[in-house]
Amino acid sequence: MPPTRHARVQGFIAAGAGLGGATSPLLFSWMISRYGWRMSFCLAAIATALLALLWLWYIRDRPSKHPSIGHEDILSWQEAQPNSEGRSKEPTRWRQLFSNPSLMLLSMGYFAVSYFEYIYFFWIYYYLGEIRHLGHRQTVAATTMVFLTWMIMSPLGGWVSDGLVKRYGRTVGRRLVPMVGLTLGALLLCIGINMTGTLPTVVLLSLSFGFASCSDGPYWACAVDLGGRQVGAACGILNTGGNLGGLAPLVTPFIASHASWSWGLYFASMILMGAVLTWFFIDPTKGVSEG
Repeated sequence: MPPTRHARVQGFIAAGAGLGGATSPLLFSWMISRYGWRMSFCLAAIATALLALLWLWYIRDRPSKHPSIGHEDILSWQEAQPNSEGRSKEPTRWRQLFSNPSLMLLSMGYFAVSYFEYIYFFWIYYYLGEIRHLGHRQTVAATTMVFLTWMIMSPLGGWVSDGLVKRYGRTVGRRLVPMVGLTLGALLLCIGINMTGTLPTVVLLSLSFGFASCSDGPYWACAVDLGGRQVGAACGILNTGGNLGGLAPLVTPFIASHASWSWGLYFASMILMGAVLTWFFIDPTKGVSEG
């Protein structure tokens, strides 16, 4: 893909996870009521294994090796990825990667974003059902709405970022969407948890998650920009930072047990604002290949 499409592609990939999060409350509620939780988990495992086999059969290392991709598409890919054949032969320059300030700040920011998102992954169903006391059906519907918002807004954020890159360049194009989206995500969460009505609470929490997810595409596109010919390792470092955000499912209930759930979510909003600050110092044009 050409650089001006990187963010929207990553946004669509993230949207797939949003679709999974949206369908799982509905699907698993039905499966558990019909087959029990053990069989439901077994069916999910079988579906995952089948998906892995489909990937192994259908996916190729390069577009030029895939029978369903036309000659014109292959030429456009080769123009967007010059000298791609030699990438796998280069040693990974770990020292340059870890000494790149923008990549390190990007990974720190992605830790904050993932911390925020992991709360939704693990605790939004519990929060809506047990803390806000929604009924079972309302909780399922609200959780589905939250993840559908992510599914819609994640590719939208990538599309907007790519458009801004075309118009204003990579620095502004990659910065603007995360800075605005993450700020709105943090603010809307703080407002949403103080609402008393069910509908405004769910709408604001959904928009909070959606605006935060707008940054997913720009984060990964920026990692590609910074990595250059070391793009795989650069994205691996970014992903590691994001995985460390998995502390959220442990930290949030700890804060809730010693203060309140509201304070656990306020803390997540503060963490998210830290990600906004990192973007003031991230320069997508100063990648590893440029030294």
